Amino acid sequence: VTKADLGISSDGVNHVYSYTCTPQGKYPLDKTNTKATKTYPTILLIGSIHGYEKTATYGLYYLLKDLVDNNIQEASLMYLRSNVRIVMVPASVPYGWENVTRYNANGINIDRNFGTNGWSDYNPEDSDPWEYNAKGSAPFSEVETQIIMNLVATEKATHNALFVMDIHTNGVDTSTPDQICVANPSYLCEMNEYSARSY
Repeated sequence: VTKADLGISSDGVNHVYSYTCTPQGKYPLDKTNTKATKTYPTILLIGSIHGYEKTATYGLYYLLKDLVDNNIQEASLMYLRSNVRIVMVPASVPYGWENVTRYNANGINIDRNFGTNGWSDYNPEDSDPWEYNAKGSAPFSEVETQIIMNLVATEKATHNALFVMDIHTNGVDTSTPDQICVANPSYLCEMNEYSARSY
């Protein structure tokens, strides 16, 4: 597992990180193809575009933990660990994550800042910061959106990424893990531990 700094977020303090789980080739489906020459399919998993949807971050943490620690015990995990390259961005809007809000530090809802069809058809009030659907002044105007799009473009060009999954949950997570993480701002300390280990 490798950790990469994708850039500094809109608050000017926190960075957006990715964690890449590259297959180890212990149990490849194609036994004639070695790790050195095999091209693995790549998927991208993006979490917590809405910072208060913390369950996405926890889910990605536990997926990474299971891929690293429990892949021998579960056939589906073994398949993924051995045959699929997975790139995770567990907290794509760190300001929103730490402040339990759906916005970045500029008051923009990053999920509305992508240049989708019909972007300009949104209500003009949606350009106002801190509004529920605050989309920003222009598509891709926010650094977090740019970071995600750069990652997607790079992964598509260099690893022919198959798909991107933007993981959302149903609002504020008030479970015990969330309370622990709010009290501990180093919210990805355990993910960092996995990226520091060698496998």
